[in-house]
Amino acid sequence: MWLSLFLIPLALYLYAYFRTPLIPMIDGPYYASQLLWIAKYGTLRHPDPPLTFYLLLPFYWLTGDNILAVKIGAPFLVSLAFLPAFLFLREVEEFEGAAAAGALAFTLSEYTVRMVTDFVKNAVGLIWIFSWMLFSYRYQRNGNWRDLVGAVASVMLAMLTHILDFGFIVAVSIVQLFMKRDKRSTLLAAFSLAFLALAFFQPWIVGGDIFKGIAFVEEVSEGETGRVRASAPVRMTDLIPYAASLLLVVVWLKGGEALYGAVGIVSLLMNIPFYGWKWIMRFRNMTGIPLGTSLGNAHSLAGRKGFYLSILALALILSSGLQLASSVHPTIDLETYEEMRYIFSRFTGEVYVPDVKVRYWAETISLSVGSSPQGADYLMICLASKALGGGQIPPPQDQRIVKLLRHLRAIPLFEGRRCFLYKIGG
Repeated sequence: MWLSLFLIPLALYLYAYFRTPLIPMIDGPYYASQLLWIAKYGTLRHPDPPLTFYLLLPFYWLTGDNILAVKIGAPFLVSLAFLPAFLFLREVEEFEGAAAAGALAFTLSEYTVRMVTDFVKNAVGLIWIFSWMLFSYRYQRNGNWRDLVGAVASVMLAMLTHILDFGFIVAVSIVQLFMKRDKRSTLLAAFSLAFLALAFFQPWIVGGDIFKGIAFVEEVSEGETGRVRASAPVRMTDLIPYAASLLLVVVWLKGGEALYGAVGIVSLLMNIPFYGWKWIMRFRNMTGIPLGTSLGNAHSLAGRKGFYLSILALALILSSGLQLASSVHPTIDLETYEEMRYIFSRFTGEVYVPDVKVRYWAETISLSVGSSPQGADYLMICLASKALGGGQIPPPQDQRIVKLLRHLRAIPLFEGRRCFLYKIGG
């Protein structure tokens, strides 16, 4: 009965995806385009950690539609993160009500909704984070080799899914080692570091994703981190990452579970307002982990009163998640998508699309889309979604486009309401 509650976040994610006939946000069509390429050639079109794409592939086989496969597959896969989150919290708190409250807070939060509607690999990796926490806790307590195998498998799956999820597990295992300093925590950290070394020495395994981590370290060490958006007003919700993480640290300091403290410390470090907005934005999306864990612990400590506390907290969390799910947009309009389909049905040859947000959509339709004008036959320019402020300036009047057309000696072939196609002359 408790495990069936994963249907609640599943319904929320499906609502976010099916509000539009297209896929929301920038990265959504990227997954659909990768599926099209895998189905044809068996490999990824763009280098990336491969696991999420191959997990989505059965949905493409079942539906025969790469866009529909992502709209169904991504919500279903990420909603499964409820299961290891529930099992972990039930293991630690020994209270199913608290475990359910924490797992729902984690999966319904705006942070997780943000990931499932855009950063799908990152969202799928949440499954492996909580499965690692579950097996790690059980191995620390019982020393059962099966739990160690489960923890090691979870690290490997996270490595093959997303660098941020993988890095989170590695960081938590190291912090936990410093807290406990025993043989079992040493072994867990050693396996995490071994996989990290593998990703460094064989970056092709993770599609070069490890270089994002290197870029982050370089920017921080060189002080080139940029600024957190000073113009944005501070909201009460901006304090949630710090409050949830601090609660876990306090629980540990009062004699609670060391794994809670490790998660809290790592989450605090990830939210230091020092890294610059492009990093903070990604790190803050991980807040669902300490948020759900701290709420589950608070529910358990409060006893019967915890029920009413959790209902109130879950109502607020769900409202924020629902608000975000109701506001996500695709990067192009349906009219643009239909014009792109018309162009690909009428013209044959490789098409170069300079705007990456539009290019991902072109790749969901055709395999003959290039990321460079080198060797391309055509140049296609389409307007962005009107909901995102696109469409005020027709592309031929945009000065950057004028220079590009002149440079490529492009000859106009097709002019639609939203898309323009040119023959590349040189």
